[in-house]
Amino acid sequence: MKSEIIKKLKKTLSKKNYSEQDVAYILIEIYKFLESSNQVNDFETIRFYRNWTAHSFLLKDSVKIFEDVYFLIKAREYLGDDMKWSDLMTSKIKRAFCPYSFKYLEKQLIKFSVEKLGKNYLKWAEFRKQIYQIITDTPLIIKKGNNEIFKFECKKLNKPFNYDNLEIKVFADGSFFSYSLNDESLCN
Repeated sequence: MKSEIIKKLKKTLSKKNYSEQDVAYILIEIYKFLESSNQVNDFETIRFYRNWTAHSFLLKDSVKIFEDVYFLIKAREYLGDDMKWSDLMTSKIKRAFCPYSFKYLEKQLIKFSVEKLGKNYLKWAEFRKQIYQIITDTPLIIKKGNNEIFKFECKKLNKPFNYDNLEIKVFADGSFFSYSLNDESLCN
């Protein structure tokens, strides 16, 4: 099975241009390979984007990932003026989202390609353009039980458009936090 997945991935990743279907297929095939190798946890960002491209809402793992941020936002809403928004809180939220930035996705895709396929086949600019189209069309909702914890929506930033100006808006019970998918300061 793994050798077939490798052949398919090399063929698809070697294309000059990727379509939305190619990008979804690449993520799904990589996930199948990782799952069969019991290495999914080593590639969390790939798993997150694979789930985002394949589902309209997520349960389990994503709830664990973002639970701390959710509680921080809820504490702020509950305490109101008694809890001032600080740089420390903003920093904590940014760090929580850091592993899901496009920078991390690119790093993990290249790592997978080099380690499992023998060299880097990924054309990042093409991949990024298509995944952007997919996630723009698919708001991501993370639920805990029947309650919506977060809703991710991908939007263009209010700047001249290029694929570096992408923004995620994270909604939590009426509040929202937004960041650029390409913001390297997320990880500082």
